[in-house]
Amino acid sequence: IGAGGVGAGPAPAGLVADKCEPLTGVFTGDGEPFRDIELGVAPRAVFLVNRSTMDIYLATEICAMGSLLTTETGFRTGVNDRTDQQNKRSVGYLYLALA
Repeated sequence: IGAGGVGAGPAPAGLVADKCEPLTGVFTGDGEPFRDIELGVAPRAVFLVNRSTMDIYLATEICAMGSLLTTETGFRTGVNDRTDQQNKRSVGYLYLALA
């Protein structure tokens, strides 16, 4: 702890270099089984919000949620046979990707 209290002082070595760049956007679902969203980078994590239901989905480099998963150039989402449909036709989605 630095003189200014909890968290004061310089960041530990390596933390600054490992900061994520936030990438945000919106898309409207097309109902297809899979949809690739191109970001130009491989995100470490993606948060996806269904604007109708406010359901929130998360995928990371090592863990997928339903049909949402990260790729080398963005993320893939889709509709499957279960209730976690992340590309429903005409539904709006917001995303926050951390790359």
